[in-house]
Amino acid sequence: MCPVGTGTMKRQQGFMDINTCENIIRNIEGKDIPIRFIRWGEPTLHRDYIKFIKMAKDSGIKVHMNTNGTLLNEKQIKELIDIGLDSIKFSFQGVDRQSYLEMRNNDYFDELINKIKSFYELRGNKQKPYIQVSTTITYESKEKVKNFKELISPYCDLVTVGRTILEHIDLDKVKLNETEKNYWKS
Repeated sequence: MCPVGTGTMKRQQGFMDINTCENIIRNIEGKDIPIRFIRWGEPTLHRDYIKFIKMAKDSGIKVHMNTNGTLLNEKQIKELIDIGLDSIKFSFQGVDRQSYLEMRNNDYFDELINKIKSFYELRGNKQKPYIQVSTTITYESKEKVKNFKELISPYCDLVTVGRTILEHIDLDKVKLNETEKNYWKS
């Protein structure tokens, strides 16, 4: 869903190095400026993302992250809670297994629901991290949206549902097979 995943990003890809992260933290330390691990790729792909978050938290900086949740494991979840991550947003597409599979092209819906439940349970009665679940829909009915909210609301602090609009994507430049291109053009 992001420019990296769709192949539409124009800038050079790569991972932030420790010196760049330290420089950013030094420049905002003591100011009321949060850091958000979001956009341009999945934060949990970076081998040092927890170290970066800890460095920011140790400097008194508020930290938020967005994730699709696929790479999070129980150890990482516990570390994020222990270091005081301020908020986390789990990004879905769709509101059930079928619509998630169509938009994400993988069958991870149930696992992601379970991972969010685990995150919530491990957080316990702590205030942080604030847990948000955000999804977008294309054709899903109001009843399916309601069912999704009822399913996930007990395990997070906020659920948001938006609409996926794909008109901005040039399907001829995206790496899709012909069946996928025809589906999105229809």
